[in-house]
Amino acid sequence: MSAPGLSLILEIACAFSLLIFGILLLLNRKKRNVGLTFLGIFLSLLSLHFFLLIIREIGLAKLQPTIDNFHILGMLLFSYGPLLFVATYHYLREPDVLVKKMFLSFLVLLSPITGLLVQAITNELFPVFFSDPLIYPIMLVFLIWSLWLIKKSDIDKKRKAFIRHINLSFLFMILIWIGVIANRIAGGLLSDELLKSIFLLMLFYLIFGLAYFLVYHPQVLHSKKQVIQLFKGGERDKKHYAVLLDTDQKNTIRQRLVSLLEEDKLYLSPNLSLEGLGEKLGVSPRLVSHLINTDFDTNFSDYINSYRIEFAKRLLVNYNSKELNVSEVVYKAGFNSTSSFYEAFKKNTGVTPKEYRKRFHLHSPHRQTN
Repeated sequence: MSAPGLSLILEIACAFSLLIFGILLLLNRKKRNVGLTFLGIFLSLLSLHFFLLIIREIGLAKLQPTIDNFHILGMLLFSYGPLLFVATYHYLREPDVLVKKMFLSFLVLLSPITGLLVQAITNELFPVFFSDPLIYPIMLVFLIWSLWLIKKSDIDKKRKAFIRHINLSFLFMILIWIGVIANRIAGGLLSDELLKSIFLLMLFYLIFGLAYFLVYHPQVLHSKKQVIQLFKGGERDKKHYAVLLDTDQKNTIRQRLVSLLEEDKLYLSPNLSLEGLGEKLGVSPRLVSHLINTDFDTNFSDYINSYRIEFAKRLLVNYNSKELNVSEVVYKAGFNSTSSFYEAFKKNTGVTPKEYRKRFHLHSPHRQTN
């Protein structure tokens, strides 16, 4: 198969891939994110652009005049910068609400539309509306603006990396295409096929990045508000939490959980419940249970009792039976019954509390337990 034939196949594959991702973002009802809707439109239009270029390349004569006379490619080029900017803005700052003032960025689209109207009335074309010196600087301005918003954003790392990947990929694609134009003006110092291959590589980078994030980090499809709702119990499927939470979020919640137990000693409260711990952490009880199950390989009751037993062991070692009998240790360690204490203690140590104390014949000065 010849190189041009292979190149055409790759272009068609890329166009279909972009279309699939665009439709996925537009039709995915779980996302509830305005930015992702605009991003779906952006990818769909980009796909349309490539299909039109393919039509040009394979020479479908019937469609060629329509594409050229109405300057469809020029209008698409004008739309990319503002459209991706609006998608980025909403994804980062207003994922749940459409900000009408952001549509001011689309005023730039009036330039090609006005040009078409003038041409239709006077039969004269004003090329400035579709000239490279106007289109590409506009796209670069919006892309740089979007990247600045991303840098200033405080959303979680995976969602930030997702939207940054799209903006950077498109920025490099535009820079490569500007290089193609400059190369042609300079008389073709480099072959068009070489530059086209570099462009296709960057396009593949965009597509594979989209696939990676949507498959391995599906939390990028959720708005911050929706993630919070899921934390608070809006989703019943525990497996969904494992997918939704990225590593940073899990680490943050786990660290807060350990801090509440080791520093604040919440386990000493006999009334501590899964619901109460979830309220302290600001997440759903189901999520707390899931994290304990997966990260500590135990259940809530055994996890809390392990802290209580360690505390009780220190009391038994540091105080003799006259100073602190076993019944007093039970309640100081956070248990609300002697039977549950004995059962948990023997499960943890293999011996009874009295047998454990006898192993440590303390004759040294007592150490107070904090």
